[in-house]
Amino acid sequence: VITMILGFADNQTSYCDSSYPNIASSINNAIAKNITITISTGNDYNYTAISPPACIKNATAIGATDKSDNFASYSNRNNLTDLFATGSNINSTKGTCLSGCSCSGNYMTCSGTSMATPHVAGAFALIRQFYRLQSNRVLLPSEIESSLNNTGVILNDSSTGLNFSRIDI
Repeated sequence: VITMILGFADNQTSYCDSSYPNIASSINNAIAKNITITISTGNDYNYTAISPPACIKNATAIGATDKSDNFASYSNRNNLTDLFATGSNINSTKGTCLSGCSCSGNYMTCSGTSMATPHVAGAFALIRQFYRLQSNRVLLPSEIESSLNNTGVILNDSSTGLNFSRIDI
């Protein structure tokens, strides 16, 4: 699993492969090698568009909720968003205290789609390993994403009129 926690300023409402051909090519090459790419959707309070490169078709675009399954107000989301995970008030180890985070000792608490995306990457890795050990079969990234969508907690987003799946391992 490759996790990308970055975003460009030009939020997109549709797939953006043609606008970012080099990144799209790299993502497509990884998928062809059975490597999942999870990418945060951005934190611009945008409910109709997501940040590139999450808008690339073969990427798994990740939005954020809070611990009570409310959509995080900051989380970009639209019909291209694939999965959600908790991203609000997440405790993490720190190197340097990041802007907007609260820090104490070797730890920080942050919120953002950047905090939700690693949860999904970990879920992909767990499911992949489980199936490999159980049936000696390696699932495709699309199969794992489908499994997470089918077993997740379905959340109705009144801001977009869309339903999304919050991962549930």
